[in-house]
Amino acid sequence: MNRLDSQCFNVVLAGEGSIDVGGPFREMLTNVANEVQSAVLPLLVKTSNHRNEHGSNRECWTLNAGSTTPTHAELFKLLGYFIGFAARSKSALDLNFPPLFWKKLVGAEISM
Repeated sequence: MNRLDSQCFNVVLAGEGSIDVGGPFREMLTNVANEVQSAVLPLLVKTSNHRNEHGSNRECWTLNAGSTTPTHAELFKLLGYFIGFAARSKSALDLNFPPLFWKKLVGAEISM
């Protein structure tokens, strides 16, 4: 895979004399994942185990059912683009969704 296949756009970090041959792009993907998995954006909420610090998968986030505005819908769509791009280009996107989310996404059997 060449560089053009592994990036959907180039990233320029203001104030940093970086040339994007992958590093700034990967840093941007990390920043996107961190921001989505925070209180900054209303798209994701902590799972019950994350909120209560009990059980397995304590670091996980899940979709926020209360995010229903047209703006939220556009943000979910953009997040979907990032997830799709990351999957197709094999780029790391550190989203801590619970196993159920990933199983549903790839059509795997769901079990206890």
